Amino acid sequence: MDNKEKIILLELSKSHTEILYPQIDFLYSSGYIPVIFINENLNIGTSIISQLPEIIKIKTDNFLQRCCAYLKLLKYCKYHKIKNICLNTAQGSIAREFVLFFYFSKINIIGILHESDKLIKSISQKIISKKIKKYFVLSDYIKNYTDTLNLRKIRVEYLISSLSKEINHKIDGNTFKICIPGEVSVLRKNYQFLLDKVKKEAKFINDNITFILAGNPRNENDKKIFNEFRNPNINRFFNTFENFIEEDKFYKIISDSDIILPLVDNKTHYFDKYHNVKISGAFNLAYLFKKPLLMHESFSDVKSFRIISIFYNNFNFTDILNNLSKNKNTLKNIVSNYQNNEIYSFDFNRKKFISYLV
Repeated sequence: MDNKEKIILLELSKSHTEILYPQIDFLYSSGYIPVIFINENLNIGTSIISQLPEIIKIKTDNFLQRCCAYLKLLKYCKYHKIKNICLNTAQGSIAREFVLFFYFSKINIIGILHESDKLIKSISQKIISKKIKKYFVLSDYIKNYTDTLNLRKIRVEYLISSLSKEINHKIDGNTFKICIPGEVSVLRKNYQFLLDKVKKEAKFINDNITFILAGNPRNENDKKIFNEFRNPNINRFFNTFENFIEEDKFYKIISDSDIILPLVDNKTHYFDKYHNVKISGAFNLAYLFKKPLLMHESFSDVKSFRIISIFYNNFNFTDILNNLSKNKNTLKNIVSNYQNNEIYSFDFNRKKFISYLV
């Protein structure tokens, strides 16, 4: 019988699976056994982690289903003598409900916080923090923000997603692939900027440039702008996906891309949050795959982005694309910056995660 300690990674929402992969790797590499309790709508891919853990799916659509899920989790914890749980999305009403259910449990619970300003602005978060005293945020610049809050009895540390499995960082080939990952949401990304640029400057854009929209529209408004990328006058520059992209296929798209374009700028609805208190999924995927970021210059004041990003503005966007598509040496230098900087390394983040959790 395996005597290694089991640790629960819990995701109650319908997103954020990309954050689970490094945690799985951190635990296996440190001699622990991760057990994943996830929303039944989520899947864990096998292509980017060294070992697939035990996965238990739970229903969370209504209160009764969630109570059954909490009881199932509690029963599992008692039987396997679980001491530690990491709540992958430690914010919102469902996280508050979970914390109240486990409030008197002696199990240590830490959480990953996706919007750090909730620590001072959200009543729900204050309730959650009665139980969870230690949080991770997903980048150092967000940690810098929390340091200004003068929090009492709550510790916040940053964790940057890293993998133990060596991912192919080879940047070559004639095609210059720019990936825009995640659901197509006009509130989260400035698609109008990209559309206007390509429509206006199509004849100046190098033919080997391809934008990959690795996601699906969220609502009718998003579908409308999504369909504009299929305009016959510009669709040669875009790869789009009509149907849901399976987990492993999605990560293959990221891995095969040359650069990640978050499409967040100072005109984006949630810009202030992404600039200070919240990480974009695109940032996290860049960390995970050690990919260069193509960032709007409004983020150039964020120190941690400077060594892994190329910055553009409204006027030089096309010139930067063309230059990168002809010479990828700058991209290779950024990959080297990831590899040579401790804060992006697997072992640095593994040690931080384990020491914070147990």
